[in-house]
Amino acid sequence: MKRIVGVFIFGLLFFSSFQVNAQMPTTDQNNVKANKGFGAQLWLTDDTDFFKKWNTPSPVFTFSKVNVAKRGQPILVVIFITNPGVNAQGLADVTCDITVRAPNGTIYGEQKNMDCWKNLPAPPTGDIQTTQGTMGIKIEDKDMAGRYTVDVKITDNVKEAPILLEQYFDVDEQTSSQTPATGIANMKDLSKFVNYYYQNKDTFLVIPALEFVAKQDDFLKNNIKGVKPTEHFFATIGHNDPVLLEKMKALQGKYSGLSAAYISDILEEAANFVSPNPTIPQDLDFLWAEFMATGNDEPVNKIIGTLKTDDHGNMQLTVAAAQWSLIANGLNHPPVFNLIKAASLQATGIEKDKLSLVLQQIAKYQK
Repeated sequence: MKRIVGVFIFGLLFFSSFQVNAQMPTTDQNNVKANKGFGAQLWLTDDTDFFKKWNTPSPVFTFSKVNVAKRGQPILVVIFITNPGVNAQGLADVTCDITVRAPNGTIYGEQKNMDCWKNLPAPPTGDIQTTQGTMGIKIEDKDMAGRYTVDVKITDNVKEAPILLEQYFDVDEQTSSQTPATGIANMKDLSKFVNYYYQNKDTFLVIPALEFVAKQDDFLKNNIKGVKPTEHFFATIGHNDPVLLEKMKALQGKYSGLSAAYISDILEEAANFVSPNPTIPQDLDFLWAEFMATGNDEPVNKIIGTLKTDDHGNMQLTVAAAQWSLIANGLNHPPVFNLIKAASLQATGIEKDKLSLVLQQIAKYQK
């Protein structure tokens, strides 16, 4: 009986600030805890493209969180970490044990002493990062129904800070079917639309996508870090397409509250459009949003331009985020890779060194 799909090692998955909308709460929960400043989260998802999407910069990063497993369809154990300690070499050392128990308490599957973030630089302070490895679970027709538990012990070996996390998933007696989503029906659809709009220019989906976001009250209220780049994305489209701008204006009066404010902000930004010169990480979010909306070289070249700056002082986080997001975009978007390569041929000094490192990392993770 095939139970555990496998232990997956995904390598270094780079990110910029707009990819991570989750934040560590101030109080512990069963699946979200902290110890000595080291924090960890445990989630389950049925999105088998989770790690591909994580590795693709987007103005908003979301994923489906599940506590129900459908027979024959895998779910992934997703672990996030933040603020791990570093050793004398400046590297983190985080390991984890994953144990899945069946409803009768027996061990359904486990993985011990797995490298979660080992011998790698720590993410920037406050940023959240997925672990290197995880586990996939697939429930078969003959497996028992009921509640399964997922227990994770994740340990920051530098800070000597263990954390125990718990999640669960329920399995019904009968096999469930899955109907593919069409249009913009959920956050996965939105993420796919935003990431590749510049390639497909599916203009007929712009208004449905905008309205979908406008209806997400929890997102609009609690995730300002993710909301603002989406506003910039739609404002960029409206600024460049008068027909779509008029359709956006037609939405005024249709919504109230946070939804109306979201649409109003988009229209105001489209009317007074400014492409930022990056000085803080959020500027990078806006520039990637512009690239996703247009496919133009200029926003990417602005991001590349930050690498001319010495990564000390106020620009340190911005330069680091720019470098890492260029790696992720270069892996997933050929136009970005071509711009990085072209820039590296003309660069000198510190910029050339950083671009060389970007290209080296892209080559490494393409293997």
